[in-house]
Amino acid sequence: LHAEDGSPDPDAYVAALTATGLAYAPALSARSSSSGEEDRPGAAVFWRADRWEALTVEFLATARGAGSGVTAVVRVLLARASDGAPLAVMSAALPGGATTAAEAARLAELTEPAASGNFDGCFGDS
Repeated sequence: LHAEDGSPDPDAYVAALTATGLAYAPALSARSSSSGEEDRPGAAVFWRADRWEALTVEFLATARGAGSGVTAVVRVLLARASDGAPLAVMSAALPGGATTAAEAARLAELTEPAASGNFDGCFGDS
């Protein structure tokens, strides 16, 4: 999931997430790690399988700033079992902070995604 220089490869990351079939996107560190970390922060969507059916699970890679890694927005399109009504759910793990600069970083992460994903964008698309 990393390029030759050790930096995260957004295309490989999204391809790997899509192949899992899970609605979970762990954060990927800026450099490859040999620590075998399996308990990573990230974004996930959960639903009751007896009430909802997942129609699609999609990902949009988002950069964490220069040299600090990549994570993804997870979007799941669900259909209610009782009547087929659709519901789109999105989840993202955004950086923290209570400053104006931190808020700008969160907005930039959502509006200026990394160069990979299998949906058109975070806001306003169907």
